[in-house]
This record gives sequence, C-alpha cells and structure tokens, in this order.
Amino acid sequence: MHNPTPTDQARTTLTRLVGVALFVVITLLGCGAATPSARTAENQAWVGKPLDLAARDLESGDVVSTQGLRGRVVLVDFWASWCAPCRESLRFYETLRARYEERGFTVMAIGIDTERALAERFAARQNVSFPMLWDRDQQAVAKVDVDAMPTSLLIDRDGTVLSVHSGFDESTRSQLAAELARLLPAEAAGAAQ
Repeated sequence: MHNPTPTDQARTTLTRLVGVALFVVITLLGCGAATPSARTAENQAWVGKPLDLAARDLESGDVVSTQGLRGRVVLVDFWASWCAPCRESLRFYETLRARYEERGFTVMAIGIDTERALAERFAARQNVSFPMLWDRDQQAVAKVDVDAMPTSLLIDRDGTVLSVHSGFDESTRSQLAAELARLLPAEAAGAAQ
C-alpha cells in the first residue's frame, strides 16, 4: 500500500468538493422540480450539437460512451441515489428500452453520486436491464450542466442531441414516447440490426 502524495490528496479533496457542490446546487434547484418551461438555456444549448459522454459501468467497470454507441439512438439519463423521481424515470426508460431496443435504441443511465457505495446500492434496487453507469469524477454531469434530477438527453444515431428533458413528469413521458415513435418506427426494426 502506498502513501498518498500531496497531489493525490488534493485531487481527492477537489473531487469531493465538486461532488458536494453539485449535490447542494441540484438539491437547492429541486429534484425533478424543473418543468419544460423551467429548463435552463445552458443544457438546452446542446440541442443540435454532437455530444460525447462516457462513464463506467458500476457492475463490470467497462467504459460506456455515446461515441461507442454511434449508429443507435441513445437516451442519456443522469440520476442520483437521493432522487425519488429517478426511480420512476428509470422504470419508464426500461419500458422504452424493451419496446425500441430491436429498432436501435439504448439507454445510458449515469449516476452522479460521489460515493460509489451509494450509487451501487441504488443501482442494485432498480429492475432494469440496461447498464447503470457512474460518473465518478463528475465530468459528464458538469459537461452537460445538469440543472435538475433526473435530466435526460435524447441523442440520434449520429451523436447529435435532439432534446433535453429536465426533471421527470407526465409531459416528459409523452414527449419521449412521441420522439422515439417518430425516430424509430416499427418498419425500421429490421434495418437497425
């Protein structure tokens, strides 16, 4: 076992501070409280632009990235263990995955908890078949400028953001269902494989 250097200690402290700051900001803004009309300009600025994000699979440790999923329609979802609406959104995303996976759809569910154990415990309680990922260093969540939990981004086959959904409510369900029905019609099922 090696003793941490001052640089290692500073990096660990900085990572913890960033995580705590993100937690406080998101908590103050309200978990899932943002409605479509309350979305910020910062994360909506991604619409129409390419976005490359990566996070580690909590189970396997493998890195999963939007770039590696090019050719598929990807729903990137940011979740946290303390976010009650995240449980509901993940269940809904599982129904979308079951309906559209054969047509070229997948989900990247990225946890933002700073403590791995919290993320693992939350992930283990979700009944989903897509990988539960972890943004250990808070790089993905900072890049997107997430303003509410959960926040999801729908990305097309070329890696371009089509829409951003802050929070989760009935309108989010309807909008995502309509967007996917338009993007992945039933007749496209054979072409996506």
